[in-house]
Parts: sequence; structure tokens; C-alpha cells
Amino acid sequence: MQIPCLQRLATHFDSRLEIVYPEKTRGFFLFDRLEIHSLQMSHAMKQSALLFLWLIVSCTHGTGSHTLVQETPLSVGQDKAYSAAYEAATQATEVYANFETLFQIHVTYLSPEFLAAYEAREKSLQLVPLPSFSDVAHKSAFLVSVFTPNDSADRFPDERYWNTQLHIGDRPYKRTFIVPQRDKLRLQTFFPYISAWSKEFLVFFAAPKAPTQGPVRLEIHHPHAGVTLNWK
Repeated sequence: MQIPCLQRLATHFDSRLEIVYPEKTRGFFLFDRLEIHSLQMSHAMKQSALLFLWLIVSCTHGTGSHTLVQETPLSVGQDKAYSAAYEAATQATEVYANFETLFQIHVTYLSPEFLAAYEAREKSLQLVPLPSFSDVAHKSAFLVSVFTPNDSADRFPDERYWNTQLHIGDRPYKRTFIVPQRDKLRLQTFFPYISAWSKEFLVFFAAPKAPTQGPVRLEIHHPHAGVTLNWK
């Protein structure tokens, strides 16, 4: 294998020198020796050229074999501690009309127990907390992912089209605000049900963060159907 830049550099040497050049083997660079002839050059230029070659060798050459290791984050299923909390906090349903999908909904209840697992996974992956999640530690909230064959999922924040209501025990709570979520790649690290075709929202309610009055029930109403999701 010939490397033109090294051959041009070698023509300035006034003595017989040995240089190394990379030979690609198994996806990595190993090194063989190549002897070359050179012409006369000044001592200073020779030193500079030798330094240049030494830098090449230092950056690419090593003794023994090399193994490239790229750490891959654990998937949700592989992260046992997080997976258990995620499964307990997540509900899903699909609604059909005339044998066609009307909508699919996945909802994760951002309870104190789930958030503890979420924050532990976030820390283990060395991720900076999402600014949009800054309020979930202090407010009752759900992550809602909606898929519809048409664009009606975009209208989820519109209470005239989609209506959501939270019940804790026998007491109802209305939603206070909704925050659309855009960072799909980041969210998929924690919520694998998110896809390129779904729409995600953080939905907040004026309810206790750690309810003690009874089971949690979330009702979501669409103009053509309604669903109820339950957490103990």
C-alpha cells in the first residue's frame, strides 16, 4: 500500500530511513515497515520531518492488537430496575371504528416511584435533565403519547376536541396545562412506545403529587370514543 503524502515527504531525506505505514486489517490499522530512499535536506528540516513521522506513529501505532469498544446504553427491557417501574406506570389502549384504528394511546403516570427510577436511569446514562420535565417532580403529571391515522393528535391540547380528566379515589381533577414534547430521540430512551408518527404531551393536573385517597383513574375523551386508564 502506498501513501503519497509520506512518499513526498521521504524525497527530502538524505539517507536511508525506515517509516511505518498503516495497513487496514480487521477494521483496525496495523503497521508494517517500508524502506524508502531520500535526497538531501537540511538538518532542521530533517528533524521537523522526523517529528512529523513520529506524531503519525504515536497517534496510530501501538503494540499488540487493538479492540474498539463502543458502549451501548441499556434498552428499557435490559434495565431491570427501570423496566419494572416503567411497566407499572404505563397503560396503553387502541380504539377502532369501522374496523380501522381511530387512535392509539400510551400513558405513563409520572408518580414519585416512577420518577425515582427515571432519574436513576437518566443519571446512569449521564443525560442532562429535560427542561420540560422540571415541573413533574412537584406536580401531578402524565406523559401521553397519541397516534391517529389523521392529524387529530395535533389537536390533543384542545379541550373542545380531546378532553382529559383525572380521578383520585372519588375526587375529580381537571387538567391545568399541557406541554407538547419534541425531543423524540431523547424520550425514546425512556418511553419506547414513542414513534415518528405519534405525538407526545406532558399533561398536568391540579392534584396531589403523591395521592393517598385511593386509586388513580385517567379518562380521555375523543369526539368519537373515550377510554379509561387505571393505576392502583
